[in-house]
Amino acid sequence: MSLQDTPVGTSVFMVNATDPDQGTGGSVLFSFQPPSPFFSIDGARGIVTVTRRLDYETTIAYQLTVNATDQDKLRPLSSLANLAITITDVQDMDPIFTNLPYSTNVEEEAPLGFEVRKIRAIDQDLGRPRGIGYTIVSGNTNSVFALDYISGSLTVNGRLDRENPLYSAGFILTVRVCIEFRYFKG
Repeated sequence: MSLQDTPVGTSVFMVNATDPDQGTGGSVLFSFQPPSPFFSIDGARGIVTVTRRLDYETTIAYQLTVNATDQDKLRPLSSLANLAITITDVQDMDPIFTNLPYSTNVEEEAPLGFEVRKIRAIDQDLGRPRGIGYTIVSGNTNSVFALDYISGSLTVNGRLDRENPLYSAGFILTVRVCIEFRYFKG
């Protein structure tokens, strides 16, 4: 297993093979068949190293074939083994709003708690889903609207009065969406 943000040059696995032959025929060299653009293997030590940036959203696992060849001069023997490297997603992508732009009309006498609309965003990361939280960061004069942090439900939280000079031009709310990191003990 390897994290998608594993730096290039990091060792992620060590392959091991033995050969009972004596002398040079007993030493084993490793290679990938076919070569991998994302990983290299140290021929003598069997250490597998990341050679390019890994991205979970592009590839979630790599299936590599390791060739172990002894160094017998007359009749070299080899054996193949499969190596599966699974990439673990790192939460590296920002959430995005859906169904933009948001524009809504609300009746002047809408009751407190009236749902104006739902604000929606999605987490672009493909790994373990994370919760999304919503907050109003500006434009909510006198807190006449409330935004449920979890559901994204925008509701009336105060009296709307068109004759009030603060409200006559309408409202332009700025909403921030953030990803909630939740850690579970298992």
